Amino acid sequence: MPLAFFFVCYGRQYPIFMDTKPRPEKRKITLIILGLIIFIIALRIALPYVVLPYANKSLAKIKGYYGHLGDIDLALIS
Repeated sequence: MPLAFFFVCYGRQYPIFMDTKPRPEKRKITLIILGLIIFIIALRIALPYVVLPYANKSLAKIKGYYGHLGDIDLALIS
């Protein structure tokens, strides 16, 4: 194996491809992306339960309108 594949770390030689420890920057970015994905999924699950009461209250304020919404379907991706 050529010497270009080795680097010196604490006086010992390790092959570059054997360095399996994740870099702190890479791990931080991965955790941020994972957190954003979880947040978006949680927001998508909770959104209908937040929008439905708001829409019913808005409709109740309209004079001459009687009725309510029973279900709201949201299409965030078209």
